[in-house]
Amino acid sequence: MPTPYSSVDIFLLDLSARLGINYTDEQRKFMSDFTRPTISFSSPGTGKTKSAVGGLLTAELYHGIPGSSIYALSFTRMSTGELRYRHASDCARLGIKQTVNFQTLHSLCSSILKENHKLLGFDTLDVVGSVSIEVLSTMLANVAENYAIPIQTWQFRPLIKACRSLNSSLIFDRDHVETMFDFKMVKMPYDDFTILRRALYLYAKNTNTLQVDDILLYTLELLLTHPEVSEAFKKRCRILLVDEFQDLSLLQLRLISLLADNVIAIGDIKQQIYAFNGACQEIVDEYMHYFPNAVTINLTKSFRCAPSIVEYSKGIIHPNEMGEEEFTSMRSEPGSVATVQDMMLGDLCASIEQQQHVYT
Repeated sequence: MPTPYSSVDIFLLDLSARLGINYTDEQRKFMSDFTRPTISFSSPGTGKTKSAVGGLLTAELYHGIPGSSIYALSFTRMSTGELRYRHASDCARLGIKQTVNFQTLHSLCSSILKENHKLLGFDTLDVVGSVSIEVLSTMLANVAENYAIPIQTWQFRPLIKACRSLNSSLIFDRDHVETMFDFKMVKMPYDDFTILRRALYLYAKNTNTLQVDDILLYTLELLLTHPEVSEAFKKRCRILLVDEFQDLSLLQLRLISLLADNVIAIGDIKQQIYAFNGACQEIVDEYMHYFPNAVTINLTKSFRCAPSIVEYSKGIIHPNEMGEEEFTSMRSEPGSVATVQDMMLGDLCASIEQQQHVYT
């Protein structure tokens, strides 16, 4: 359907008026074109969610991309729910039906697996929260016995942990595996470890029982061994927005690259908190590797943080060579920063909890 607007700038002015939202110049620039891969570093308080929702509306109402062909992902149900709610609220104000797909990456991959599980050799597919450590240890002990691999009871737990950590990082070759801390904690030769790692991976196929933690890895196998599944989904998905992209693991990014040719990544590397789950500093370079023509449009003007907080945080962050994009405050009051010397972690947690009780 042809747009009645002569330019995207006119559309954004109309959108702003209809929603009662004053977008900044950089927010409008980011929102204006979700038809091309884009990466955006959004510092705290810069209107990330507002801009993401505005970009989704612009893609649908100005660029004419059906909402059913747009997917918006985040990592948790809570953050996905917030994004969906904000979008639904704006759709209601505009008098349109919400048709954009909002999901977590896990739920999206789970649905793809359930549609195509027979291609991976599953007769049926039962997704469970987890399989007990006792059941997995018994299976691994039997495999170890068959291959004459010496193993002690205490090694099972670090073995399972190392397998999941390395899978998240897509690390399989000997040179890289042997340098990883989690592998070293297993105290086992690489060849023996690899046999047991494969047995752990095949457990799901042998039992038709898939743990939630393994959904992404099996989806990766599906998309790599059956590219027709990848291509079919890409035809359905013309835009894939990924919120909090800084917390992607290399496994998650590889999956996303196989699900869409047009990925809008928005987040803040300064707020990367999922290193324990595979998030890494290399994620930005890897994104550019998969989407070399992506444009970078940052959100830098914070309406939440006072100038003193912005300057103090930059003094900590920039020397660590991360999150060095521009970060400025739009607040008029200067604010203040107080430092506390030698506070124990327990005391800090107690202080934060006390403050929460005061404000709630």
